[in-house]
Amino acid sequence: MTHPFSRLPALTLALIAASLVTARPAYAQEPAPETAPAAPAAAAAPAASTTSPEVKISGWIETYYLSNLNRPTNGINSLRAFDTHDGFNLQNAAVDVDIKKGADSLKITLQSGNLGSHTYDPLEPPSTGSVYTSATGANALRYVQQAYAAHAFDNGLTVTAGLFATPVGFEGYNVKDNWNWSRANTFYFLTYYHVGVKAAYALTPKLTATGYVMNGWNNGFETNATPSGALQLGYDDGAGTTASLVYLVGNERKRAENTDFGKPIRHLVDAWVSVPVTDSLSLGLHGDTGMESNKKGDYSWIAAAAYARAKLGSMVYLAARGDYFTESAGDVANPMFFLSANGTKAVGSGTLTLDMRPTEGTSFRLEARHDVADGDVFFKKHVPAPTGASPSEGMNSSSQTTILLGMNTVF
Repeated sequence: MTHPFSRLPALTLALIAASLVTARPAYAQEPAPETAPAAPAAAAAPAASTTSPEVKISGWIETYYLSNLNRPTNGINSLRAFDTHDGFNLQNAAVDVDIKKGADSLKITLQSGNLGSHTYDPLEPPSTGSVYTSATGANALRYVQQAYAAHAFDNGLTVTAGLFATPVGFEGYNVKDNWNWSRANTFYFLTYYHVGVKAAYALTPKLTATGYVMNGWNNGFETNATPSGALQLGYDDGAGTTASLVYLVGNERKRAENTDFGKPIRHLVDAWVSVPVTDSLSLGLHGDTGMESNKKGDYSWIAAAAYARAKLGSMVYLAARGDYFTESAGDVANPMFFLSANGTKAVGSGTLTLDMRPTEGTSFRLEARHDVADGDVFFKKHVPAPTGASPSEGMNSSSQTTILLGMNTVF
């Protein structure tokens, strides 16, 4: 017996042939009768925009030589954001692309060097994935510093989504944007980046409000299925005075920790101001505090930093910074910032940076920094090989002093 579906190809060909006969193109159709009213002319389709997008490409390289006067045998400078090892180091090599077309824009910053690995490796928890899902972790973000798209609405609201730097803190990722080479403890211990969405609206020509919804502190991938949020008020008078006030809130514990800690909510308040006192002197002040209450106790911290930058000549600057960070942990075995793991509750540093700029795009910086703590969180001379027994293993000094000579070139 012939299967009914076996006739489908013949039927299909017949239908196609019939359609070719009956559905002729418009130019072959019979003209309309003379008595029929003429159809109104169709509105012309809007012309496609032929405006080319504005593209700006820039880049920079940060490289340095550093000597730790403690002479630790492991060569590690503890509690440093990116200037983490003795000797010559490529801290960062970055290419930045900004594209803008009308109300739409995007930014991509690609990078390689110590900055990428030390930003993501300690912070992004790995996920092994499954047969249907790819793994996540530090490798997915290591070479990307920022990647986001933005749209500016006619009413003044700008919405941005993707990977972007945190609004918390006086200092940023890149040397070119900071007064000193190294980052303060107030940068090191707090959040660096977020993945999410933010919406900014200019309340006045000088004051902007921004709301954030994101994965949380330093989470490229969500770790507890609970987004965090933040509100920021930013001030810029257009004459050099800038300021920021941020409130950030959310559950920052990972899924595995929430069972023990009870899904706690963490609160952070951050404020900073930068003021040009004279044409040759600028001052900055940064303060940060926060707390988290959970099943293991009450956790809190207080941090502050003061900055000064003087222009000594047409291309010579001198910057000074002092900072302090202290933590109180309800359970000393599980501190938020690991300081209490070996009894340490406070650290501070003093930094002096000479910045020499032979050209607009190149900066040579000579920097001396001294770190001090109320416990052993630094390395000195002989450091035993690590066994993985504790995060503070091998730390045998309450202070360290480093000398750094760095070169930063921007194009």
